[in-house]
Amino acid sequence: MDGIEVFIAILLLSFITVNGKANGREVQIFEIFDFERIVAATDDFSDINIIGRGRGAVYKGVLENGEEIAVKRVSRSMHNGNEQLKNELNLLARLKHKNLVKLTGFCIQHQEIILCFEFMQNHSLDQLLFENYDGTRILEEEIELNWGQRSRLIQGISSGLLYLHEDNGDTIIHRDVKPANILLDRNMVPKISDFGISRPFEEDRSFFTTDTSRGTIGYMAPELQSGMMSPKADVYSFGIVILEIISGIRNTSCPLGLVSLVLQYLNEGRILELKDARLEEPCSNGEIKRSIYIALHCLLEDPNSRPDMRQINLWLTSESTHPLPLPVRASHWGSIGIDATTVVNSATLLET
Repeated sequence: MDGIEVFIAILLLSFITVNGKANGREVQIFEIFDFERIVAATDDFSDINIIGRGRGAVYKGVLENGEEIAVKRVSRSMHNGNEQLKNELNLLARLKHKNLVKLTGFCIQHQEIILCFEFMQNHSLDQLLFENYDGTRILEEEIELNWGQRSRLIQGISSGLLYLHEDNGDTIIHRDVKPANILLDRNMVPKISDFGISRPFEEDRSFFTTDTSRGTIGYMAPELQSGMMSPKADVYSFGIVILEIISGIRNTSCPLGLVSLVLQYLNEGRILELKDARLEEPCSNGEIKRSIYIALHCLLEDPNSRPDMRQINLWLTSESTHPLPLPVRASHWGSIGIDATTVVNSATLLET
């Protein structure tokens, strides 16, 4: 072993404990896999079993007992002290929540770094919501999402972000919240994945400066253009994801962005036309409206005006279907393509 391989071995082995606790925190207990076992599970890393790519190919694997796993074969280019890989593993090793993807084991042999995760039978959220840009479906099989499922997805993602921001002992900013990083298990439970650019946030600070290139266009908060980062950047991204879940429309597929379309529909009194045409009746129009308004709170231009994830969770778990009050001027969303002189009709916003 050398460099990052030693780091990973020490890091992950340090979290293998008898009672599942380290430094007073509950942590995951990892399985150490032999390389030959991984080779057998993936049919010698057959291309047929590739289910994803990123910082290395991800394969579907089947263990000898029939258990399915996701096997990430880390790219050789990341073996030489790559900070993103170190950062992701450090977080995966100590974060544990039902709405975060679970690292189950690893293998460091034969100059290979292999990470094993729980297998997500229902792919990623973007594959279920969107078509390819040429209009063809991403998945061969049709998986329809009714409103109840979509509502539970929104709540699950919100719960995972609340854990990252407030309930894990630190404040962790994910920095790349988007449907492609939301994986779905066999029960359609959403799991937030990809912590490569996530980082802790010091609670006594309002913001920290960051590389403006980190993240994904279409989901990045406007303050990132100035290099200012806080947990409210994740809140902004989550607002975009809510609108995409409701509409089935990819934000970047709209000429002026999905938020512009939402505000247009609000002004014209036809906000329910935003909902995905694949959503069959009956579905709760009150819940859909409320979720849209929660999203618009998340998308306020001033990060200090956005709610935190605890407030968002309270809104989402409330049994009320009455719409939330919103700022009445579109200038509050001025940096995302809305004319600052446009006035959103307050009667429209408050209708039931």
